[in-house]
Amino acid sequence: MTIELITASAAKLFEKDFDLGFMRSFRASGQHEKARLLQMCQEMGWHGLVIDEDRGGFGYPLEVLCALLQELGCAAFPALYFSHFVAPLLTLDSVTGSPAKQRLLEAIANCESTPVMATNSSTAESFAGVAAFRIEEAAAGASICGSAELVCDVDSATLLIVPALRSDGKIALFAVEKNQPGVHIGERVDQAYGRTFSVTCSSVLAGDVTELDVLPRSRLRDVYSRCAIAQSAVLIGNAQRAMAFAVEHILVRKQFGKLLAEFQAVQHQAADMYRAVDVAQLFLREALEQRDSDGLLESASCCKAWTNDAAFQVSATSHQLMGGTGYMQETNLQLLTSLALRGQYEFGSADYHREVIATLALRK
Repeated sequence: MTIELITASAAKLFEKDFDLGFMRSFRASGQHEKARLLQMCQEMGWHGLVIDEDRGGFGYPLEVLCALLQELGCAAFPALYFSHFVAPLLTLDSVTGSPAKQRLLEAIANCESTPVMATNSSTAESFAGVAAFRIEEAAAGASICGSAELVCDVDSATLLIVPALRSDGKIALFAVEKNQPGVHIGERVDQAYGRTFSVTCSSVLAGDVTELDVLPRSRLRDVYSRCAIAQSAVLIGNAQRAMAFAVEHILVRKQFGKLLAEFQAVQHQAADMYRAVDVAQLFLREALEQRDSDGLLESASCCKAWTNDAAFQVSATSHQLMGGTGYMQETNLQLLTSLALRGQYEFGSADYHREVIATLALRK
């Protein structure tokens, strides 16, 4: 019942106030509506879905979050919700019950803090900050040094969660304010990928920031897998909406005096789209069942690898069925496709996850 209520309220909101026309204008005009979208997420209570009830949230499991993310994918919602309230909170969920963590969760639940992971999500290693940030010992004390590229939504964040590699191979997790001395943020504009940022820490003293916990890499690997599952849910919603546009088109468009839907070749293409999305949903269900087991890594990689390919296949087929109208920037399908192409590389490409699956198979 909880899932139905959340998804129904989200669908109604997107249909009434934040439809695809709004999302297109948001993408075209820049970030001036970003604060409004963040406020909407907070007013709807979505920012606290996975935060424990005793810290001001709802304490819902990953299934509920993924159900909402599918609706966000259908609505072509920008990545800011995932950047602020999915990846950081799933990371904090892996942290032991330290007082610093509890205070941070309360601040997020009370809308006093908006975090973002100062990491690149292309691989599990980059997400853990292994090649980005490190702890260096000096006479003045331990300091955080290094930089991360392609970090999303830093402009709307108030707090950076920075994973830094220690000399013993473990990862220290820090909460760092954006205006902290030694923190430098640069903007990068890319027409294909959108607006991203670089985050550089130049000798930021560890004693001047909040250390949340020290984690083994394996625990952040599990966080990465859960984020990959969550990103798969976004892609499934995106593919469902793109498929709906294509099916609606072939049911009204005529060619040679017949509806496009009456041609057998078109029917085969539509069937292939449905199959791709249905199998992606099965992989998602399996991954959610394995989220707290030893099979998490393999099931998450299978889910993300298939879903990446499925989202691309559905988008490409929808464009083919709709012809030139699907390629124009004024159309909703073009918006969905651009977000699907970006989502394929968030938390692992299909090739990356297939390598993970192959490595696991060789170990058995």
